[in-house]
Amino acid sequence: MTQLQHQVSLLQKMIFGPKSDRFKLPTEVPANQLSLGMSVDTVAEVEVKKTTVKEHDRTKVKIEPKKHPGRHALPSNLRREEIIIEPQEDVTDCTRLEDEVTEVLEVNPEFYVKRYVRRKYIRKDGEGIAMGKLPNRTIEKGIPGASVLAMLIIGKFVDHLPIYRQIAIFKRAGLNLHYNTVLDWNTQGLDALTPLYELLKRKILSSIYLQADETGIKVLDSEKKGSSHQGFLWAYRDVIRNLVMFEYQRGHNKEGPAKMLKSFQGFLQTDGYAAYDQLLGGKVYVCFIAWRMLDAISKEAEDNDKQRSAYALLAFQELYELERLLKDLPVEEKYKRRQEVAASKLAELHKWMIEQYTLVTPKSHRQGVRIFYEAMERTNPIHLRWPS
Repeated sequence: MTQLQHQVSLLQKMIFGPKSDRFKLPTEVPANQLSLGMSVDTVAEVEVKKTTVKEHDRTKVKIEPKKHPGRHALPSNLRREEIIIEPQEDVTDCTRLEDEVTEVLEVNPEFYVKRYVRRKYIRKDGEGIAMGKLPNRTIEKGIPGASVLAMLIIGKFVDHLPIYRQIAIFKRAGLNLHYNTVLDWNTQGLDALTPLYELLKRKILSSIYLQADETGIKVLDSEKKGSSHQGFLWAYRDVIRNLVMFEYQRGHNKEGPAKMLKSFQGFLQTDGYAAYDQLLGGKVYVCFIAWRMLDAISKEAEDNDKQRSAYALLAFQELYELERLLKDLPVEEKYKRRQEVAASKLAELHKWMIEQYTLVTPKSHRQGVRIFYEAMERTNPIHLRWPS
């Protein structure tokens, strides 16, 4: 038993041990080692000779040094602090040439204190005291100014810095703050942004053309420590003015978008999620090249129906390429180019899909393509309707 355990240990070391220890078999085979009873025939004999290479025998290779691409220019919007450096010698009768400018990036993010000193005066008539009025503050009677609240919000929601890390930043400056204090500052700072959020919401909902989509995210549950729940972040984009807003909902039902889009009067472009149709009826335009439809082709159909999948995916690539070219053009120009180029491509794809649909039965191994076709029935802009 001891011998067998030793052999197992040796094999484990060979397979899972450090590289320096792997595949080092003992030079001598123990006499009591079991044999597999297999014979080994010599296939070929190879003579290995150790050779040395002298320094003068080596081929000299000239290595070109890689050229430095140069420094990136610092943004022009950054504040410049100019420091003039004159030569130490006398330059009274010298002719001045163009200045040699060297730019160095610096940062000075230290905390400082604003002291509002309000003068107080006794009125001449003796009726009370006259005193300067304090300006409005984000948190009434609070210590943090607007810049500190902005730093906390950007740090948490843009730079993803947890509260305890932000507390460490304050501590390095000699400010010892309690966790709940910083958390309250964050909350009250967000409350102060509510009017801006409502203004953004009104602007987006006044658009004639919106895009909407939702994505699932794991959210820590405040009611049960250590647990999380599935939340959804809904995005709404005003295509005309390129404005975007996000709204968090705990569920994936239609109540969230129904409340948001209650006053919306324009057209909504979405993926194939059926809840949108119940909200706006015929004003919902299903995105023709939505990722869920592409996913149905690439994952369910590509392996067993490559010819049809390749044709459809190539058509989508051409449409994507067109959108990349039109990205920075005005809305009117985009519409004109889409009518000139994209419309014919969509009509051609529409015709091909009708021809191919009857060749793909519901129970066949090509049902992934059929799933895609049936999803395309809801594509309102080109009114696809498939034969039964």
